[in-house]
Amino acid sequence: MTQIQDGSLPDVRGMTYREAVDLLAGLGILKVSCKITKPPRQGFPEDLESCRVLRLSVAGDGQVCLLVCPPVSTHRR
Repeated sequence: MTQIQDGSLPDVRGMTYREAVDLLAGLGILKVSCKITKPPRQGFPEDLESCRVLRLSVAGDGQVCLLVCPPVSTHRR
């Protein structure tokens, strides 16, 4: 397994979760975990794909983790 450093990874902030995962897969990074900020009460949103990436981090074991925020619902005014 190749060792992954934060600096060698693309800047995926602002991308959607799906775009970021596709980009990382293109670099050979297939195992990506995900943390969600302020998860909705029912857990993960159905449309995880459209969540925006806030930060990418790499754990000591080389596990890549994306911190994502759910899409802002526009109907809540």
